[in-house]
Amino acid sequence: MEHLTLDEFEKKLRNVFVRVADDREPVSVVMDEGREVILVDGDEYRSVMETFYLLRSPANAERLRKGIQQHKEGKTKSIDVEAYLD
Repeated sequence: MEHLTLDEFEKKLRNVFVRVADDREPVSVVMDEGREVILVDGDEYRSVMETFYLLRSPANAERLRKGIQQHKEGKTKSIDVEAYLD
């Protein structure tokens, strides 16, 4: 992750935004008071927030872990989703 001071960020504003969006790599901006802001691509942010939401419930997190384990062990089967959309 790239780290910039606020002055550096202000000088490179457009380039930093393009880089964050294109490369999907976050950038850290440290303000004068030492506080830090992280710039993250919008799709990446939404993905992380969805993951937090899904794992927030311990019961749901456990179901997801079991499903992943079953998939790794080959204990899953494919279905035709189209049949369920009508």
